Amino acid sequence: MDYAGEKSIARKLVLQAGKLSLLGFGELLDSNLKKGNQDIVTKYDKQIEEFLREELEKEFPLIGFIGEEGGQQRKEKNWVIDPIDGTSYYARGIGEYSVNLSLTQGEKTLFGFTYCPAQNELYEAQINEGAFCNGRKITASTVGDFGQAMLSFGGIELQEKKTDLAILSLSKRVRCVRMGSCARELCLIACGKVDLLVKQKQSIWDFAAGKLILREANAELTDFNGEKKWDWSGKNSNHLIASNKILHERFLKEFD
Repeated sequence: MDYAGEKSIARKLVLQAGKLSLLGFGELLDSNLKKGNQDIVTKYDKQIEEFLREELEKEFPLIGFIGEEGGQQRKEKNWVIDPIDGTSYYARGIGEYSVNLSLTQGEKTLFGFTYCPAQNELYEAQINEGAFCNGRKITASTVGDFGQAMLSFGGIELQEKKTDLAILSLSKRVRCVRMGSCARELCLIACGKVDLLVKQKQSIWDFAAGKLILREANAELTDFNGEKKWDWSGKNSNHLIASNKILHERFLKEFD
């Protein structure tokens, strides 16, 4: 199905939202703890989501919303919005953050955008049309050896749990380790710059765009059981493993 009109407007808006985010980049003192956890939110998280909602509703009043800051107004099709994924980095002036927008139907992402303003990188994908960064087609790496792989992880509690111990064990065997925000790290998997990703406690807006970008870049995204059953409720209950297809099965065995 052709989503050229929706996609064109969404692309323009996500780029504008990214420019808006740069106005508050590094304003740590303007951030506050979110109620009930240690995530932080800035006024720009709220302003960007409000901007995207207002502009999209003008153009597409029959499409609903699932957003991190503004709640949910679900319809047959929905815009999924994460105005700033990686707010902790953003508030400290570290460029590992992104603006995310995707169009979904049910639990299927039709197309999605992840824009990284600090790097001026726009990642996008549409079903069966490939994945792209700034118009250039991207694909996951072909690294097949943990010893040559770059691992990214986050949301790990580092307790005496089987999964945490497996991640710590793996981190000692890979070539190097990094940490970053979920959406941007998924895109780095998709373009072959990172090979493995483990993320716990993610909400659907953190990866609604990224899961399609990964698929179209010939990468894999599953939960710790190797399944693709995601919680769309908005709770931080999704545990993610992303990697190229060569490493994915080997990676899952670490959690057996």
